[in-house]
Amino acid sequence: MNIFFGPYLWQAEADESWLYWEIWYEPFGIALHILGLVVLSLSFFPVLSISLYIPFVLLGCLWTMVYGTWKAADMRESGWGVELGPRKPWQ
Repeated sequence: MNIFFGPYLWQAEADESWLYWEIWYEPFGIALHILGLVVLSLSFFPVLSISLYIPFVLLGCLWTMVYGTWKAADMRESGWGVELGPRKPWQ
């Protein structure tokens, strides 16, 4: 059974569950987005605040994409099938 839990997709079988796909969200990337929102909310000049906010969004997206790609590759190398969960003996 697949269960969405926030940004994570969990697979639960019988009495154990484990994380097998971590896609976009990751704490540092989320922190960059929040920091960008804080800069946006504290600025009195809309054009300036938007121009300051965009780099934070881009950095947050870039970080989470790089982290997600690295995590998926790491899972594949360690024997986890990214789309299917753990590999079965017959695969």
